Amino acid sequence: MAPGLLSLPSGAADPCVQTFAAVAHWDEPTALGFSAVEVLGRLAGRHSSPLDWAEPTPNDEYVLDYGPERGASDLDLDVRARAGRVLLSDSVPRLDAPEGTTCPPSALQIPVEVTLRSSGLALDERIDTVLEASVPYQGHIRHSLSERTLDGGLSFYQVLSLDPERAFWIGSLGIEALLWEGGSLGSLSAAVGGGYTRAAEQWRPLPAPAAQPPAIATWPSARACGGSAHYLPSDARVLGFSVLDVLERLAAPAARPLTWSDGSVVPIALEVETPEAFSCQEIDETLRFGAMLRARSEDESLDVRLPVQIEVQNGGGGDIGAIAVASSEPETPQPVAASAAPHPRLHLSGYRSLLVALDWTRRGNSDSGSLALRGVDSASPDADGSYSSSTLTDGRW
Repeated sequence: MAPGLLSLPSGAADPCVQTFAAVAHWDEPTALGFSAVEVLGRLAGRHSSPLDWAEPTPNDEYVLDYGPERGASDLDLDVRARAGRVLLSDSVPRLDAPEGTTCPPSALQIPVEVTLRSSGLALDERIDTVLEASVPYQGHIRHSLSERTLDGGLSFYQVLSLDPERAFWIGSLGIEALLWEGGSLGSLSAAVGGGYTRAAEQWRPLPAPAAQPPAIATWPSARACGGSAHYLPSDARVLGFSVLDVLERLAAPAARPLTWSDGSVVPIALEVETPEAFSCQEIDETLRFGAMLRARSEDESLDVRLPVQIEVQNGGGGDIGAIAVASSEPETPQPVAASAAPHPRLHLSGYRSLLVALDWTRRGNSDSGSLALRGVDSASPDADGSYSSSTLTDGRW
């Protein structure tokens, strides 16, 4: 690897300095523990997914209209290696950076050719860009292009100013994508520029920046999830593993020996229900998603379904690490199945619903957790939204 090929500040306001070193060969192992060939072996090729074209969002400054595609479409995204030099980038804090400054992780910069083609051919583009990969199972693409250089049929019919003193126009188009093995998540955005319509006869302040529209196209779905979550395929291995992979790991063993507070032991099955084909997922260093879980004891004294939140650590190299499962609504009554059998130790008779607090951790072959049950005494919550309840029992495994 050639040292110190280039050293540049990322920007005047950026507290980090970015350095680049050339990688001699595409299959050369790097300090990151993988080569460009390994990344392309996972991420290169064709990625097909649904594509959602957004309706133009009205604002107080201008009217934006584009086409010809609207609503649901499909996207083929194809990634191939192209001639060029692979670089290893690294970022370090500038000498004058504030204490505690965190810089982006080191990454391979791999030259690639990307083709994007929508089913209605509004997009039919071939671009030379860079695939950035800090891990071998995931990569980012960020690229800007001009409306005038588009090969597809995407057109901006109008950018009509609502202010006679100002004019607006389409600047650059931005493509951003996150790739994993077999899939991708991304968006197409348009930058709108603005300025005064005519020269001033006397001094006036610079015009305020134009309001920017949201992404005009999103894949695989524009459906909104809460917070920073994305609506993704449940088999998407964004971190090297998917929601379905996690649920498969949680499925065994089928039952755990739960010891109730009175010392009695009963096997209990914890069954996480398989989600729909798409689900809301929060992805950063960990994977977080919601699910429904059924807790069912072997003696049939307990049978209840409850919503849970699942958080999965990345075990390194794209492997599943520790899995934490917890009740997401421990203060919300959960109905007891009508088939639940009476049991003298649990005292569930007469209760139609329970407040269930579950904490369950799976780490490798280690499986442990706790379960606490409270019987709901009131049909309606109080003014604070709380339900009157009685402690019944708790247990551990």
